[in-house]
Amino acid sequence: MSRTADSIILLLSIAAISGCLGAWFPHPTRGLQLLLTFGPGLLFVAVIFWWLERDSVAYGFRRSALLNVGIVALAIVFLPVYLYRSRPQGKRLDAIVGVFCVLVLYLLVQFVAAFIVGVILEWPEEA
Repeated sequence: MSRTADSIILLLSIAAISGCLGAWFPHPTRGLQLLLTFGPGLLFVAVIFWWLERDSVAYGFRRSALLNVGIVALAIVFLPVYLYRSRPQGKRLDAIVGVFCVLVLYLLVQFVAAFIVGVILEWPEEA
């Protein structure tokens, strides 16, 4: 598999697990709420940086420290900046649209996983 496909599979796995756990624990304690909120977010950022490292090498692009900080702080803005600067002309729009499609897919997988777990938990038991 390609580096992009590996990263997308990992991101969608994080989304599914996050959605399932969110539905499994609808009223978590404060500590569990922190874990359910920040755990997937930290894993998301880790996978993004893993992909960025591999992608930067493949495209021969050196990221500045400021760009790395921007990606951590506000990935939705700075990831497209990275893609715009690292891709040759003609490939930039495809890469940026692809990132937004993966983001929408992440949210959709998270929602569907939460919905499925919610339905299973509310399923009436047979007498």
